[in-house]
Amino acid sequence: MLGIAREYGAHLVAYWFPPDRDGAAARNAARPPETRVPDVGFYATLKRLMGPHPAERFDTVYVVRFDGAGGFTVE
Repeated sequence: MLGIAREYGAHLVAYWFPPDRDGAAARNAARPPETRVPDVGFYATLKRLMGPHPAERFDTVYVVRFDGAGGFTVE
């Protein structure tokens, strides 16, 4: 799909939200039991998350993180 976008001259931009493992674990633990993600699924998913790879050749990659006050920072 990125190849098609590049063929048409699109500027490829990625927004990467790296996982906040500790924060996500705390939010999951605070959920009601019926909606809580089991630990095995939670940690297996975290291990599979990857940021953009250089081979994907994005023109711009922004890293987005929680700011601790309910918002985000973009680098």
